[in-house]
Amino acid sequence: MASPLAKLPNELSLDIFDMLLSFRRDLVSCLRCCRRWHNIVVDILYNHVYLTHRLRVTSPLRLFVIQATRVQQVESLTLSVCPTLFSKEPKSPFKGDKLIEFLPHMTTLRNFSLTISLSKFSKNLYYVHTPSAILSEIILALPETVVNIELRSGIWDGNRDYRDASEHRTDEHDLCVALRVLLPRLHTLRLCVSHICAKFLAATGNAVNISYPLRQVTIHPEDNTWSETWDDDIIRQMASFYNLKTFPHLQSFNILTHNPRWGTKITWSTWAIRDIVSNTTSLIPYKWPVRSDELEMWVLRDTAGKDHMFRNRYWADDAIEEGLSTWVLGYNHMRLPRGEGTDGERRKLGLKDVIEKTSSVEFGKHIIQLPQNGSLYRQTAVDKYGAQMDLWKWESMTESTLMRACCQKGFLLGSDLVALEVTLPPNWEWSREIDEESDDSDDPSNALMPVYKGI
Repeated sequence: MASPLAKLPNELSLDIFDMLLSFRRDLVSCLRCCRRWHNIVVDILYNHVYLTHRLRVTSPLRLFVIQATRVQQVESLTLSVCPTLFSKEPKSPFKGDKLIEFLPHMTTLRNFSLTISLSKFSKNLYYVHTPSAILSEIILALPETVVNIELRSGIWDGNRDYRDASEHRTDEHDLCVALRVLLPRLHTLRLCVSHICAKFLAATGNAVNISYPLRQVTIHPEDNTWSETWDDDIIRQMASFYNLKTFPHLQSFNILTHNPRWGTKITWSTWAIRDIVSNTTSLIPYKWPVRSDELEMWVLRDTAGKDHMFRNRYWADDAIEEGLSTWVLGYNHMRLPRGEGTDGERRKLGLKDVIEKTSSVEFGKHIIQLPQNGSLYRQTAVDKYGAQMDLWKWESMTESTLMRACCQKGFLLGSDLVALEVTLPPNWEWSREIDEESDDSDDPSNALMPVYKGI
């Protein structure tokens, strides 16, 4: 006698299995049950694919490319690869050239996310670089159906090519030039790489009566090759294009940088969010370290003067970068645009759950989605870890909020981008001159304190 499940129409079975997308192992078990279920489940599994690559024969990316199974069903591809994928090491079981040859065959691909990260298991990999030429080859190899792109490179990835091949160093293979080719069809773009130049938008310079479908852009250049000159050029250029209505659908264009100027005891470093669409610059103050008995914590302060504390710098950086990002992490490590699909589709992919587990916090004029499980409340940090900060004592004495995130009209460029300072209310002064070199931790009698000078 046939099972009642076997009598269900394929459409109903598909809806049921679709609800199991977050339970990937259960889906794989269903895949192996019978031929009928296999044909239904396999379509679900191949819609959104996450692949990793490390230096081994069983690398998922290598197996996927070699088998080339159902590649034309993939709508979203998330890759997390080691830089050695692009090395000329003869013993490497899989080369990046094969990936570049493979990508054009994914004719239904819509979302592409590439993260180049360093392996934690080999110190030698820390000296491997990813040149701009390699990234440009990958971008140009993408099929024409791709409209959403995310590139994240957590390493130095300048023009130096470790493969020592001259053809990979020419300007015509530059990443910015490759992005210009794709710009007329892109909807969402996120770049966390170092080599971004003004050429990125140069394709629109000679455009007449042409509009681009670009909706959301986030750029976060890497610090070690960051240039204030590039910063000024690209902001001015992009602002002029926006004023010319070249991007009529543009909803947000944010350039995220941070200004680590430690300065004096009353100076906080800042994250700067320059918004092309609203013509504003939001400054987010952050401080390190917040003294604690067990660990050093980083604190971000929002527009309301509320502190958001993190156990290390990486968590704090990630909270700002990912909270502002147009991309979000879903089930099974898949990365997709934040507004992709309907509410029902986003919930199936885990995007809705991820967004609901964040808190919307205002920093300047920007709303950033901070993770609820990543930050600590001040009272928790004080009670559990013994956290303390001079600013808290000063605010208690003055009964005022002395530091908060702010927003300024226009773009702060070059020397205009400065660190934020603690501002005392009227009739209050500092007990002594602010000295950048002094440290009063061993001399409480000389501690910097606000003093009331009013009547």
